Amino acid sequence: MGHFAFRKNPPRKVWLTEHIGAILGSGIAAYTAFLAFGARHWLSFLGDWQLAAWILPSIVGTAGIIWATRRWG
Repeated sequence: MGHFAFRKNPPRKVWLTEHIGAILGSGIAAYTAFLAFGARHWLSFLGDWQLAAWILPSIVGTAGIIWATRRWG
C-alpha cells in the first residue's frame, strides 16, 4: 500500500483492488487470532482438529480476496 501514498492519482481499479485485499487480509488475521487463541478453549473437544482454526480463516479469506478482486478489480 505504500506505493499508493506517494502517487498523486493512482488508478482507481488498482487502488480498489489493493484496498479490498488489505481489508480482507486484516480480517483473516483477526479471525485467525480469535479462533486460534480465544476460541481454543471452546474448541478443545476437537482434539487435533484445532489446527483447522489456524488454517480455515486463511482458506476462506483467500477465496474471498480472489472473488472480490475478480468482481471489482
